[in-house]
Amino acid sequence: MRKIDPWLLVIVAIHAGVQLAFASFVPIYDGWKYAECVMDAAVTFSPSALNCFGHPSIAYTGLLALPQFLFPGSAVAFGLVATLLGAVAVVAVHGILVRVLGPTRRTEILLATACFAACPIVNANLTNPSPDAGVLVFFVLFLWALVSEHRRSALLCGVALVFSKESGAVLYLLSLVLWLALVEDRTGRSLRKLAVWSVPIFLLGGWYSARYLGGAPALWSDPRGLAVGQSLTLDVTKTYFRGFLVALFVIHFTWVASILVVAGAVLRFRQWRNERLELFFFALLVSAVFFLTRYETYAHPRYVLAIYPLLVIVFAVATVRLFSSRRLQLTLGLFALLWALSNFRTADPLSQSLYGTFPFGDHAMLKMTSIAQQRYGYGLDGLVYNFEFTHLDDLQSVLYAQVAPTPDTVLAVDYETNYQLAPRLDSRTFERTLRHTGSFEPLWMSVQDIEKLNGHLRDLWFVEIPTADTRASMAWLKANYILAEERVAERSGYRLRALHFVAP
Repeated sequence: MRKIDPWLLVIVAIHAGVQLAFASFVPIYDGWKYAECVMDAAVTFSPSALNCFGHPSIAYTGLLALPQFLFPGSAVAFGLVATLLGAVAVVAVHGILVRVLGPTRRTEILLATACFAACPIVNANLTNPSPDAGVLVFFVLFLWALVSEHRRSALLCGVALVFSKESGAVLYLLSLVLWLALVEDRTGRSLRKLAVWSVPIFLLGGWYSARYLGGAPALWSDPRGLAVGQSLTLDVTKTYFRGFLVALFVIHFTWVASILVVAGAVLRFRQWRNERLELFFFALLVSAVFFLTRYETYAHPRYVLAIYPLLVIVFAVATVRLFSSRRLQLTLGLFALLWALSNFRTADPLSQSLYGTFPFGDHAMLKMTSIAQQRYGYGLDGLVYNFEFTHLDDLQSVLYAQVAPTPDTVLAVDYETNYQLAPRLDSRTFERTLRHTGSFEPLWMSVQDIEKLNGHLRDLWFVEIPTADTRASMAWLKANYILAEERVAERSGYRLRALHFVAP
C-alpha cells in the first residue's frame, strides 16, 4: 500500500475544516430545490425520484439521500456529505498531479493541490447542493483512475459521472475520445475495449429509453419552455458565453493562472506536445470549455464547475514549464493564498472592475449577471462564487427572529430577488429550515404583485435583499404605505433589513 503524504492529509484536513464550518448552512436558490428533491425521495423511498427535475443525477443525489433516511430535513447531513465529497475530490486531484508532474515534484504537487483545495467557486458550490458538484467529484475520480490505468475503477467512476448530470456524459465522452487519440496506444483501441468503455453511455441511453417508454420526457425539459435543441448553439459571440469565460478565467485572481497557462502554451508548446499526458489535459480543458457552454443558459459558475480542476492541473504544468523550482513554488503558493482569501471576501480588483459590485452591508459583492446581461438582479445561483452568499442564510434567520412572522404575515421582496429565499421557517425560532415538522411556509409576495392588489393589502414586511436594485420597490411602498418600524440583522459587516409598512 502506497504511503499517504502527511502534507496531503494536512491540506485535506484544512479543506474539510472550512467546509464543516458551513455544515449547518441551509441551502438557497436552486440548492434548496435540489435539497427538497433529495429529501422527498428519501422520505418516500423512491430511488427514481433522485433523478431530480429530469436530470440523470442519482449517483450524486443518492449519496445526499443516505443520511436523510435517518435524519430527514437535516442541513448538517447535507453539509457532512459535501465535506466528504470535497475531501475525496482533493485527494483525486493530488493523485492526478502525481501522474502528470511525476512523483519527484512533491512540493509542487502539494502546492497545486492546495490551489484546488482553495478554489472559492468549487468550495461554495459544494456547500449549496446541485448535481454539478457531483459531476466535479466523479469527473476527477474518473480522470485519476484513467491516468493511473485502473480501468475497472475508471469504468465505475464513468458510470457515476454520466449519472450525475448531462454534462457528466459530455465530459466522459470528451475525455475518452481525447485519451484514445492522444495517450492510448493501438492495443487500447481494440473493438472489445471500445465496447467496454461504451458501457456508461449505453446505460445512460437505456435510462433515457425507459423514461420515454414510461411516458416521461426523454430529455431534461428547459424551465423556459424550450426544447433542448433550441438552446444549443455554436455561436461564441453571445453574452452568456462571455459570462462563462470571465467566471472561468478571470474571477478571484484566476486571470493570473490564465496568463501563465497561455504563456506556457505559447512558449513551451513543443515540450507539451511531446508529453502526452500534459497535452491530453490541455486539450481536455479547451474542449470542455467549448462543449460545456454550448447550451445557452444562465452563466452560473456551477454549470462549468468541473472545468476548475482542469484549469488547476494545466496551470501547474504551465508553471513547471516556465519557472525554476523556487519561482515555481512561490507562484503556486501565492496563487493558493489568493484563492484562499477569495473564499471569504470579494478581493480581486479586476473582477470588481469587470463585473461591477453591489453593497452587502459594508462589503462589496460582484454583479454576476452584468457581463452575461441576464435577469434576476445581480444574480441568484451566480452569487454562489464564494462563501459570502451564505450570509443570506444566517442573516435571514436572525432577521425573522426579530420579525416573528406567522403563516399569514406577508413578507414582501422585489420580484428580482423572489426565488427560494426562505420557503420554510421554524415555527419556534423562525430560522430558515429544511425540516417539514415544526415549521411553516411563510407568505411571500413580490412588490410588483402587491401593486396589482390596488391597496387591499393592509400590512406587510418588506425584506430588503441586496442582490437586486430595490429602489423602485422601496419608492412605491413609501408612496403608498406608512413605514411603522424597521428591523436590522448584522454579522461581520453584512446586513439585511426588514421594514414594516402599514396602510395609511
